[in-house]
Amino acid sequence: MSLPLLVVSVALARKPHREPEPPPPPPDFWSDEGLAATLAKVVPALETAAGRRFSTPPVVELATATEFGRVLAEERTLITGAVQRDTPQELREQQIGPGGLVPGILGKYAVFDDKLFLCREAIASAVTEHMEQPAERIPEFATVVLLHELVHALHDQQTDLAEQIRTLPDMEAMYAAQATSEGLATWVTERAAAELGLGAEAKALEELQGWSDEGLVDKSSWPVWASYGLGRDATRWHFEHGGLDEVWEVAIHPPTLSSGVYRPETWRAQRVPPDLDYAAILKGTERKLTDEDWIVGISLLGEHDLRGEAIFGDNAEALSDILAHLRQAWQLDGALRDREGQIRILVFDAPDAATRYLEQLRAQATGEAATMSEAIGREVDVVFEPFEDAPGDSAVLRSSRVRGTDGVFSERHEAWVIRGATIVVVSAERFRPGLRLGWTVDEVYRRLEIARR
Repeated sequence: MSLPLLVVSVALARKPHREPEPPPPPPDFWSDEGLAATLAKVVPALETAAGRRFSTPPVVELATATEFGRVLAEERTLITGAVQRDTPQELREQQIGPGGLVPGILGKYAVFDDKLFLCREAIASAVTEHMEQPAERIPEFATVVLLHELVHALHDQQTDLAEQIRTLPDMEAMYAAQATSEGLATWVTERAAAELGLGAEAKALEELQGWSDEGLVDKSSWPVWASYGLGRDATRWHFEHGGLDEVWEVAIHPPTLSSGVYRPETWRAQRVPPDLDYAAILKGTERKLTDEDWIVGISLLGEHDLRGEAIFGDNAEALSDILAHLRQAWQLDGALRDREGQIRILVFDAPDAATRYLEQLRAQATGEAATMSEAIGREVDVVFEPFEDAPGDSAVLRSSRVRGTDGVFSERHEAWVIRGATIVVVSAERFRPGLRLGWTVDEVYRRLEIARR
């Protein structure tokens, strides 16, 4: 016997129709919540691009003039302590000066704070005024700046960056380490930005610095391109030849010669001990210019400086041949409160190479003056004449002057003196040294003669 099916209908009461609640608006990009949200969004992409993970991502804050000034002062103290060891600490501290926000700096990772600062006003100015982009796009570019500084923070977690700087022997090694660090940050930022859909913004910020994938666009941007652009190219080379492991090995143990950036395959090259103690030969010679307490740094003179100067002479290719004959190059940089001086020793393997380099110097000086004149919109007067205050196989005095915005002329005098296969260059800026250029040249050669006996 089959049982009848009992169908029961239940009428459900209809609820009035309601629109779903709209999601809350995203926090303002520059608020603490907004910065935290952006950080959480970009860190995974950055870690993937870098092949390394944060132990803990750094704190991100907006820069204030007071705190940013403190960070910059601490960084300058760290650097000058490494590269100006021949200067008493109290003199080094005189050049630090008051800090504050700097228009050209968009962000900064503070190595002593494990904190990352974004400079809101500087980023906004760069985007809307210099790049002529709408204000609505400021957060996109700020995110790229954040990525770049995050790479520095990640780098610091892989090695102690402050300690790395403290152990650098001189400015030549400082450049090599800086280019390695900035190159790493630029390369990883490009990869992470592309993953986040911000590749165009990353490229636009590079172009704002005066360089692009094609190379240097603005000669005056050489120092930036040499660190960020050439450093990035070196990092890319290491990735292509050894993967991320090699990238980080170089980042942790950067080259001590700038040639390791220009020719990354040589990054492991060690410094060859010089035939003479050129640093000792140069030490104290600045007092022949003016017998005062100078702030002094003495360094091996490497490819970074020499090639950077050749850029202005449009003869960088000719320099490569000359560098093949360069055996030693050293430099003393000196500064007083209102004046500067520089003393160089360059030793070649033959006198004709020294003569050709002197011709190179003349072309560089002329090109540099033209570039400066175009940049500042004022005439730069340059005069070459025989230098008669110190004997030499060839001796040239190069004098230049430019009128400042206050109407006062700033002068620079350089004596280039060849004896055999050696060139001594002595320059003085913002004062007229008179016979003291010759005295300084003679003192350097006198010390060289004693050391060579």
